[in-house]
Amino acid sequence: MGSGWSAKAELIKTLSGNGNLTEAQIGRTGSSAACDDGIPIPQIGEVWVLYLEATDNKIDATLTYPIGIAKQIDPALESILHKEF
Repeated sequence: MGSGWSAKAELIKTLSGNGNLTEAQIGRTGSSAACDDGIPIPQIGEVWVLYLEATDNKIDATLTYPIGIAKQIDPALESILHKEF
């Protein structure tokens, strides 16, 4: 069983949807091997992409990735970000 982590994320840019969220809590539980995706703990100032979903009057970060990984798995980011990150 691995150890989990959590971090506070601050909004830099909204790529699509509602941009009312200014902060989000993200993390990994580390509770099982299935949850361990091998992504290291974010460093202060590191840019991550958060895919958010609103459910039951709250917003959950359903997927969270460092910008480099997010660009590899989401081709739309290249055209949206215009080389900002």
